[in-house]
Amino acid sequence: MRARRLYQRGDVGKINVTPMIDVVMVLIIFFLLVGQLAAEKLSIVDLPATERGRSGQREDPVVVNVVKRAEAAGGGALVVVEQAELSLPELLVLLRDRSAKGPVEVRLRADRSLAFADVRPTLETCRDAGVASVRLAAIASGTGGAP
Repeated sequence: MRARRLYQRGDVGKINVTPMIDVVMVLIIFFLLVGQLAAEKLSIVDLPATERGRSGQREDPVVVNVVKRAEAAGGGALVVVEQAELSLPELLVLLRDRSAKGPVEVRLRADRSLAFADVRPTLETCRDAGVASVRLAAIASGTGGAP
């Protein structure tokens, strides 16, 4: 007698994907319903006003420009704030006055050709003035505009 095969030759390698599609559809419906329920729990709330504390809006940052001084003037760096040339002690006084009113953010723009040793005294002056945040401005690669 000849032994019988359990599977026919043509059925090998076929997978029935219908149950998998059913499970995926049930999961999609589940997540749509849960997402809708979660969105309904969020509601618009009219919050009370307060006169204490800090507001979410900050003042405009103080833009400090460190530019290269002309070789005839002795080289080095020159600090310019709002079109006014300042010495480091004058910058310290300006930043302390601004920080007395609230937290101050400084945006430091330094010339690319300057060495860090020329920019460092300006950063130290900002630190000594108690500036809350100093951000170094840079140009994104591929753009030619000023920050």
